[in-house]
Amino acid sequence: MKAKFISSALLAYLVIAAFAIAMHWPVVSEGKTVSAFDLSYRAFDAYRGETPEGFGREGNGLLSDAVLVFHAWDVAMFDGPLEFPYLWNPYAGCGSPMLGNSQSAPFDPLKLLIYPVFGVRRGFGIICIIKMFLAGVFTWHFLRLIRLGAMPRLLGAVGFMACGFIIAWLQWPHSSVGLLLPLMLFGSEKLARGKTRSGFLVISIATTVGVLFGHPETLFHVCFAAGAYLVLRLISRLRREGACALKRCGKATAVFVLAGILAAGMTAFVLLPSAEYIQNSSKLDQRATKSQRTQSVSLQKLLSPGDMAYRNRELLTYVMPNTFGNPSIHGHWWNQGTNYNESAGYVSIGALALALLSWRYVRRSNLVLSLVVLQLLSLAFIGKLPLIELTIGKLPLFNVALNKRFLLVLCFCNVSLAAWLLHRWGRSRKADRPALAILALA
Repeated sequence: MKAKFISSALLAYLVIAAFAIAMHWPVVSEGKTVSAFDLSYRAFDAYRGETPEGFGREGNGLLSDAVLVFHAWDVAMFDGPLEFPYLWNPYAGCGSPMLGNSQSAPFDPLKLLIYPVFGVRRGFGIICIIKMFLAGVFTWHFLRLIRLGAMPRLLGAVGFMACGFIIAWLQWPHSSVGLLLPLMLFGSEKLARGKTRSGFLVISIATTVGVLFGHPETLFHVCFAAGAYLVLRLISRLRREGACALKRCGKATAVFVLAGILAAGMTAFVLLPSAEYIQNSSKLDQRATKSQRTQSVSLQKLLSPGDMAYRNRELLTYVMPNTFGNPSIHGHWWNQGTNYNESAGYVSIGALALALLSWRYVRRSNLVLSLVVLQLLSLAFIGKLPLIELTIGKLPLFNVALNKRFLLVLCFCNVSLAAWLLHRWGRSRKADRPALAILALA
């Protein structure tokens, strides 16, 4: 049995790695990297004189953060004048704390492994490959834990690593933290099944690494999703086993919380400067003020025809991402209210349709019920459902976070439900014709 698992896992890893490499073939074959450096010809005075002859317009402006911010920090830390432990950056304005700005992520495990060997320029492209690979591997293990077959879990793994959120945010720390979502749910599923030691280990390690990856807002969304999934699974267990399971459910919840506390303690050297820095950030004040200002009229605004039409219009991009344009092709952000990255909820038409078809089994499978509830909860945050916005949305952290990025959770739930339905269809004696039709469409 163990040998069979090793062989199936190795085969899956090879397929997932091949897909990630194929998506970045010039990085491997030509020694290139993933960069929108052409933006520098307009953004930096030092490079304007280096503009190549015949240069037209620069590429996708949405990629400017990676060039103007993340690459600059990485070069300064790993190829430039800054030295370990990177406590202060004297080259940003009048100076700023590097550990306070969590997005600089100086202790990102992938950076520490790759940059010293390959350098920042080429290493960044290699890290993008690794991030896609890890997103696929973690999804594969989660789908295996919930006992899906080899082909459904492989398709699910590829579906998540190529979903809109992971691809659109691949050059940002958002995707570094986002790839941990299936690993966190893996830990929650372990706890729900009574495997407290392994569940505690997975949750604590994933949360610790998530902090080091450098995007606390996405980590907050990931941890909330993992906690919500655990609660949903435990409720299903209580309904199935009754009061006799109450003690075990309480233990699982306590272990989840303790794992988070342990992770916070282990990364306090990053969290404390970040928390202090964020408290003094004007951006935090802007978000909090905006939240307070709109709460009194939010119900009226959320139900207004214009706002609802905008949200309904954006749903089209989850089916066809380029419905209203693509900044890489058309040079615009397609919508004044948001941008292409913030609307990256695509998982393929086939996967989305299969995920919707899986709803018919919510009464037969506690697992499907939990994923569907999490799917709908994510969609409620994304679509600003008044019931959610005026309750959970008012809570601390929720009221300053960009909760539209629950698109990450929506993408994962869609892929997982699609994989589950494919598994069920494959095991049934009579083919589920709707599922078969959608599979052919995919």
